[in-house]
Amino acid sequence: MTGGKVTLPQRTLSAAVNIVPAGCGNYFSVHIDNYSVTINPQPYNFRLGPYTDNTGTLHPSGIGKDNNGQLHFHYIWSSTDGNVADLSNCVVYEHISLAGNSTGSYSTNASGTAVYAPLNPPFGYTLEAVYDQPDPAGSNPTSGTVGFIDDIQVRGPIVTPYVAASYFTTQDWQFNDSATKQNRVELLGPIKITRSVTGSGTVPWVYTVSKSGSSNPYPLP
Repeated sequence: MTGGKVTLPQRTLSAAVNIVPAGCGNYFSVHIDNYSVTINPQPYNFRLGPYTDNTGTLHPSGIGKDNNGQLHFHYIWSSTDGNVADLSNCVVYEHISLAGNSTGSYSTNASGTAVYAPLNPPFGYTLEAVYDQPDPAGSNPTSGTVGFIDDIQVRGPIVTPYVAASYFTTQDWQFNDSATKQNRVELLGPIKITRSVTGSGTVPWVYTVSKSGSSNPYPLP
């Protein structure tokens, strides 16, 4: 068409912008229609993954048991940009809370740290009431570039005389910026972990740890 005027149909672009401070777990993202740009890769798709234990046994589900009454979990994750090597500014850890137990006792130790003591007997130990592991602010945190982390639910000292008792822990997997040690972001959780001692004068005493649908009973001497 010569000398004429062509009017193109107007088109409105929908845009959403999310801006938060720089750092791992905090990012700038722009979404326009079907297009998006995200700066600063982050861990995501945190999940159980297959592993081989120190006896050479393959655990396809990512969950294993040992003869000491412990449960083993092998977690893996991906990066939002497809390359975990780019997660050098991220640290991954578990956040543990023992809040909410109706048995045992809560107190503050001489260092001013809140602690929880399960019923004793049968549990012969005291735990920090809230903590991170590995400590993201410590000297040996787990870098996001590793791509996996192992979680072993250990058995602490069980003392006599045995009595029936239990307590639970709440576990959340998180990551944050390795430089600021701030900006916690949830990867997986909350997960309830229960430890119990059961039995009686005529029924053998057993310690059991349970998490994510798996349990490992351990006969007590």
